[in-house]
Amino acid sequence: MKKSKKIILEILAACVAFAILFFVDNPFTKIWYKISGSPVRQEKTILTKELPQVLNQPKINPEPWSNEMLADSFFVKGKKEASFSAKINDKLPEFTFKIVGSFKEDHLPYVSFLAQHVEIINTSKKGQQILKAKNRFDNHGDGWDAKFDFELANIVEFVDMNFDGYLDLRLLYNTGATGNNWYATYLFNPSKGEFVYHEELSKLSGMKIDEKFKQIITYDREGACAEISVYYEVMNNKLVLSKAEWSEIDRRRDEEVGGFGCFMYTGTPRHPGLKIDPERFLYPEDIKDGGSSYIRKIMKNIKEEPLNGSLDGRERGPLGNPI
Repeated sequence: MKKSKKIILEILAACVAFAILFFVDNPFTKIWYKISGSPVRQEKTILTKELPQVLNQPKINPEPWSNEMLADSFFVKGKKEASFSAKINDKLPEFTFKIVGSFKEDHLPYVSFLAQHVEIINTSKKGQQILKAKNRFDNHGDGWDAKFDFELANIVEFVDMNFDGYLDLRLLYNTGATGNNWYATYLFNPSKGEFVYHEELSKLSGMKIDEKFKQIITYDREGACAEISVYYEVMNNKLVLSKAEWSEIDRRRDEEVGGFGCFMYTGTPRHPGLKIDPERFLYPEDIKDGGSSYIRKIMKNIKEEPLNGSLDGRERGPLGNPI
């Protein structure tokens, strides 16, 4: 009996030792994984079943700052940083960028990466630049969700926002399921060799660049036939309103258009220097003097035409999410 108890205790001790050796982070586990060729274990529950779909849709030679590459660093390898290089102008050497942060597991099985800052090294000058994430690209402190944000928007973008020949940096702040998204936007300053935060550009949603006409086009959506796109020119790094497009619904006119009574309106600003607040147009119940009357007070030469689909031309599902 004593012998059998001893055997049981020895077996339990061996199981504990095995668990410590192979399931707890320690130098021995790392040596074992290296020798066996097995992938290194990840921290806690960073590896979940809910990984970004972009990892299942590999692209040929993706950019080093693409969602695929960032998701691989954060959610597959469990790293708390991701580094990449980018050439923002042919006359300048490559810049090195490092996103540093931590993981958030508040809503498992969905895991988020909360950026703390981005380190930028310009090899043509000494030192490094630090861009802090708080209130700029931290998504209200929730971070970039592995399942949601990584599938709906690019986390990092390099775009020439002011048409000066230098790529500017955009870091995702927040994104919505129906097409709204906001980025912390940093314009490259050639004389300083640094990226400078641009508050006005960072407040705009769903931006597209029209290189031919050197315009920035925004997109905000509250729901079906409740959208607005604003066109801006960039002069001396300042936004100048050139025109706006918006949609309005009038169900009394369903028969007139042979379907859903949705119309698109186009107008130009009544005076130079005018600005449009999309939220004031889209949420009149929350903001005084908002809605259709607000937009019509500041726009002129308004033209109307039936609208079949979305203002931004994207197909959408039943809940308004882009397909």
